[in-house]
Amino acid sequence: MPVKNSEILLGVLICVTIVGFLQSLIIFVLSKYVFAVSGLENMVGIMAIILLGCFIFSLMGMVIGSFLRTQESALLTGIFVSIILFVFSGAFIPLEHMSEVVFFLSKFNPFMLLEVFLKRVIIYRLAALTPDLVFIYLFECTLLWIVSISLFSRSKKQL
Repeated sequence: MPVKNSEILLGVLICVTIVGFLQSLIIFVLSKYVFAVSGLENMVGIMAIILLGCFIFSLMGMVIGSFLRTQESALLTGIFVSIILFVFSGAFIPLEHMSEVVFFLSKFNPFMLLEVFLKRVIIYRLAALTPDLVFIYLFECTLLWIVSISLFSRSKKQL
């Protein structure tokens, strides 16, 4: 019985998400207990947000990897996309100084979304997930999942 494309992608997604989560967990545990960083009292909420972040960035990587043929081009494209997303997350230039279109589109930026989640938990000590942010997150994940399955199916037929 052959394995479906969605099952292959789900296995890759789970594996990559777990690896990214474990790396992030090590960093946060070290920062809390070794370096005594304050504001990390709600480790369960922070870890849930980190898991969500690893999941969406793994999906983005799968879309990029399914779209391109070689590992080198996928790596360079992933770096390029990450830089663009990071620049338009408000880290370099305040989003208020950009046009209204860029400001609206930045709300869908995964970096921006995770930043809002983490600020709510670490700084303001609020619940991490609000319905509007969860809707945006689920919309992005669903869209990326559909695109990755269709691209993977297309690239598999070309082999």
